[in-house]
Amino acid sequence: SSYQNEAIRLTIGGDFTSVKLKIRGETIGDGLRFLSLNFGEESGILNSSRKSANKLDVEETSKLGGAFSSKNPINLEVDLLNPITLATIGSESFEGGNEQIILWEQMRISPPTVTYLLAAPFTESGGYGGAKIEIMEIDYICKEESACKIDVCSTGTLTTQCLLDSLGEEAMQSWCERSKRC
Repeated sequence: SSYQNEAIRLTIGGDFTSVKLKIRGETIGDGLRFLSLNFGEESGILNSSRKSANKLDVEETSKLGGAFSSKNPINLEVDLLNPITLATIGSESFEGGNEQIILWEQMRISPPTVTYLLAAPFTESGGYGGAKIEIMEIDYICKEESACKIDVCSTGTLTTQCLLDSLGEEAMQSWCERSKRC
């Protein structure tokens, strides 16, 4: 799918006390930009609120820190282990303005695992683009006595090979047994 072609694939192993995603970028042209964030199975519009199934509440989104412009570039730190505010993406799932969600808990399988990460800017009219993400990095701290690790998988590398290279044979076997994909 297009999502999987654009997304960064991550291997994640171990136990963490902190996992923070830093996103930096700038808008291109006039107008506001917003950020669609996908992590594993969960997606939404970061720090945003909806007025209706297919319209953002721009005033509330600006208050929440989810509206970006040439005067307010993209400069976010998303705590993946604690609640963040997301507006739903699909109009079929509109039940209110936004929701608080812990992205880490929405991974399909607990570590060791492989998951996808994508931050996609879009314009007020809903077209993707209008901004350039310059930096997207993850800073993390391992729990005491845990050899935790987060790595980016190379494009085209099989998931099992990526897990093997990054986290070792035991992690790969654990993921295969739990995911039933090997």
